[in-house]
Amino acid sequence: MSKKTQELLELLRKQWLSPDRAFIIEFMGGTGWSRQGRADAIAMDLWPSKGLELVGFEIKTSRQDWLKELKNPAKCEPIKQFCDRWYLVVSEDYHIVRREEVPDDWGFIYKNYMNKLETKK
Repeated sequence: MSKKTQELLELLRKQWLSPDRAFIIEFMGGTGWSRQGRADAIAMDLWPSKGLELVGFEIKTSRQDWLKELKNPAKCEPIKQFCDRWYLVVSEDYHIVRREEVPDDWGFIYKNYMNKLETKK
């Protein structure tokens, strides 16, 4: 795992982890050979009164990695289909992704110049 990915995961953990919400990194959609799909991280509400919302995160730290994802956008579907929200998370939005490339049903989070996460979509 790259240093940039670790930094983004730590920022996400600080933002999303709380006493009533779990935050899990490298979430796999199953066990052993039967697993299908993965998310770089998920956040899940733990109380029914909060709606039990499930939020998935796909982290990209390079343009090359993002372009590879765009060639196979269905890759995330085995996990994304169960999420209430799905976000693309990048370290530097202007170097990695063009806003028009973000699928309509994905949110967009990036690390700003003050080392804070901002949600744009």
